[in-house]
Amino acid sequence: MKDLKERRYAHTSVKKFVHHSLLLLFLFVVISTFAGDIKDPHPEGFFVELTSIGHSWGNFEVSSAPLLDILGDYNVKLRHFPSENNVVQLSIDVLDPGLLPTYFGQPRETSIFLWNLRGYYHLNAEFGKFSLKPHIEVNNSGIVITESEPPQWLQGTWAKGYVQLGYYPTKSTELFMTLEAGELLDVRTEPVTTDTEFQEFVQTLKENAGYTLLKLGGRWYYDPYSSVELGYRFTLDDGYLIYAQGFTITDWIYNFFAFLKFLQETAEPEEVFPQINIPFITTNYYLTFSARF
Repeated sequence: MKDLKERRYAHTSVKKFVHHSLLLLFLFVVISTFAGDIKDPHPEGFFVELTSIGHSWGNFEVSSAPLLDILGDYNVKLRHFPSENNVVQLSIDVLDPGLLPTYFGQPRETSIFLWNLRGYYHLNAEFGKFSLKPHIEVNNSGIVITESEPPQWLQGTWAKGYVQLGYYPTKSTELFMTLEAGELLDVRTEPVTTDTEFQEFVQTLKENAGYTLLKLGGRWYYDPYSSVELGYRFTLDDGYLIYAQGFTITDWIYNFFAFLKFLQETAEPEEVFPQINIPFITTNYYLTFSARF
C-alpha cells in the first residue's frame, strides 16, 4: 500500500518519478510473457546443439563451437542470466589463419594470430505489448605476429550498442524501431611506437570511426533459439565502424560486401572491382535469421 501511495504522488517530484519509472521497468521485466529476443538457458547439465557443445549450471553456462576449431577459430563463450529477461555474455575467439592451408599440404609460412574479446549486456524489458531493449557491447580486437622479435601487437578497443522500441502484435511477432551506434575507444601497439605519423593516423581514425544507424522492421520468433528479422537500414552517420555494424551472421556478410563496395569507390581508376548486388544481403533492406542473444 505504501508503494501505491508513493506512485500516486510521483508527479510532485522528478526524483520520485524517475525512481518509480525504474521500479516499473524491473516489474515488467519479471512478469512479461511475450517471446522476447533472449535465448532460453539450457537445462542444467551437458548439452549439444547443431554447432556447439557446453555445460549449464542453470543461470550460468559455458560452451564452445568445435567446428570452428577445425577452421582455426579457437573459441569459448560464457553466459550468465541475472534474470529471465537479461543476459551477460563474454566470448573469446583466437583465429589462426595459417592452419587452413596446412590441410592442403601447404607449409605454414607465417605465425600470425588474430583475436576478438567480446562482452555484452542485453536487456529485454516488456510493458504489456510494448518492449524496450537496450544492448551494449565492448570488443577488443587485435593481431599479433609471433615470428617477430619481439612479437608485434596491434589492438583496438571499440564499443557499439542500440536502443530498440518494439510492439508485439502477437506473442511471436514484433515490430521495432532501433537506433544503433558504434565508436572506437582506443588503439595501441606493443612495443609502443613513438611514430608521429602513426599517432596522427590513430587520431584521425578515432575522429572518423563512429557510426549511427536507424533500423525499422519486424521479427518473428519461431523457436526458443531463433527468429527471422526483416527490416530496412537508414545511415545517419557514416564512420569506419559502419563495416562492423549489426549483431548477426547476416550482418557480417553485409559488412563484407559493403567494405568491398567502399574499396571500389576509393580505388584508383585502373583498378576494377566487380559490381555485387544481392537482395537482402548487400542492400539496405535486409533479411536475417537467428536474431537472438
